[in-house]
Amino acid sequence: MSDSRLDAKANRILHRNNAQEIVKALADLEEHRAEFATRWLWELIQNARDFPDESRPMTIRISVSPERITFAHNGRDFTEDEILSLILHGSTKQSNPAQLGKFGTGFLSTHLLSKQVRVKGTLLDDDGVRKAFEFDLDRSGDDAGQVGEAMQGSLAALKRSLARSGIVPTDWTEYVYKTDETVDADELESEFPFDAIPYILVFDENVETIELRLWEKRAIYERAEIKELDTGSRLTVIEGGDTANRFIVHEEDDIQAAVPVLERADGRYELLLPGDVPRLFKFLPLVNSVNIGLPAVFHSPEFSTTENRDGLMFSAGGPHSDANKGLLTKAG
Repeated sequence: MSDSRLDAKANRILHRNNAQEIVKALADLEEHRAEFATRWLWELIQNARDFPDESRPMTIRISVSPERITFAHNGRDFTEDEILSLILHGSTKQSNPAQLGKFGTGFLSTHLLSKQVRVKGTLLDDDGVRKAFEFDLDRSGDDAGQVGEAMQGSLAALKRSLARSGIVPTDWTEYVYKTDETVDADELESEFPFDAIPYILVFDENVETIELRLWEKRAIYERAEIKELDTGSRLTVIEGGDTANRFIVHEEDDIQAAVPVLERADGRYELLLPGDVPRLFKFLPLVNSVNIGLPAVFHSPEFSTTENRDGLMFSAGGPHSDANKGLLTKAG
């Protein structure tokens, strides 16, 4: 028995297992589609903020119409491992603890919008050469065999795209989901979590601007000012939406607390309640923490979240639970 034959069989088994995992994950997501109505947004923002380019501030653009949803960011280029993880399904999070996780199970939730996604961007290969690409990422199929064939087709399409000449590398990465009018743009806009967007810019230095182009609403949210206060806290101003949003942010050890404020005529600040937004963030909102009764919005990169990133892990005596309780005790 040759090593090459064993290697070929091992690759086929790994590929089949990946396809089976995708089929199972997508079926589970379909069963809970209503619960993931806006999760696609957070997953795409999460993947964007894991791609910061130190040479420029990050801008995220989200465009929604009845025919398509387009998500774009001007972060850094893909590595070879990252583009393969995107196509073949996997996460590169383990190699960089600063990342929230890229192209794992969470990213699959964006396929509730469409099983086929047009991906445009630039690859920085292992030889240091930048190459532009544009291809269809395909997760369609009723079983592991069909999904596996679609994955191989996506890989072949990437290779063809990289081999073409005349495509100019770009600083922008773009995902285009053709919804074929299966997404109700009016409903999506009415449920869009506008109030949570400013907090992303308050807590995440990787992202400076978020631009929204929805069916009826246009908005650009931008971190405009950060001012240190005599109290040891800071004032962060987020411009965009209907008015400028001001937040007093206090940081202690590994946790931050943000409270919206109103600047009075005498220069003092009046504390406001956060409103209908999640009270817990790990750069992005933990969406099931809206009604937990906290007077401020808390963020920590050290929070241990549930698998779906909708809340914190709490279990009797568990190390993740103890860490979360310790962080929230500091916040109190």
